[in-house]
Amino acid sequence: MKAMDMLVYVRLLGLFVYFIIASQGAFYLLLGFAKAMSNVSSDTFLEVRSATDLVIGGRLRIFYISALLLLLLWIGMSFAGGSYHCCYFVILAFLLLAADITLALRVSIPINKLLNNDMLTGSGGITGLQEKWLFYILIRGALCITGFILLLLDTVRSPSVIAD
Repeated sequence: MKAMDMLVYVRLLGLFVYFIIASQGAFYLLLGFAKAMSNVSSDTFLEVRSATDLVIGGRLRIFYISALLLLLLWIGMSFAGGSYHCCYFVILAFLLLAADITLALRVSIPINKLLNNDMLTGSGGITGLQEKWLFYILIRGALCITGFILLLLDTVRSPSVIAD
């Protein structure tokens, strides 16, 4: 199998994995789950966040790592095949994903650790963390949705790689 033939599968898998990551952002940003979570009590927010983190936390890490690797592979294979002019959108999507991961590591995950800490007392502090967490999940969601749209635009711009 030639490298350009493999690129078709890398692109499709990359789109799928990025879609899963962007869907979290769409859920919070476009479907309004962030608004719903801002309207619940601090105790309910903590309960939902903890339950959600237990179920999807590990899976999301796998998808984020996979997306980074697939995008790097996509970019590398495009350059190797002489299609470097075609992957500007992919590079931008990679940078947006890297920005999302940076925000997760520097803001969201530390807030999650604070929220999961049994030593937290007083709903005032929890409410502040709740608002901050929701603010950053919306930013992160916007980054990933934009990155996914860029990948779709790349596919529309150069459909021959998918169609061949």
